[in-house]
Amino acid sequence: MTTSATTATTATAPTAVFNPFNWLVRLEAAFRQAEQLKSTEDHHLRDMGITRKQADAVFYGRFGQHRYYSR
Repeated sequence: MTTSATTATTATAPTAVFNPFNWLVRLEAAFRQAEQLKSTEDHHLRDMGITRKQADAVFYGRFGQHRYYSR
């Protein structure tokens, strides 16, 4: 009688490594989305069910007025 032994292989999850480049890409995408929402005209915001105050809060809440604009 012959027997064959096989070794079991297990897949391991990839380790979470902080990648500064991917972080920067995600940050820029979030900035562009918030900036687009902030610059949307009021009648378009009404169509989406969002007020101007809410649209500005998305931008200024995440990126802060003092960092990018001086009034």
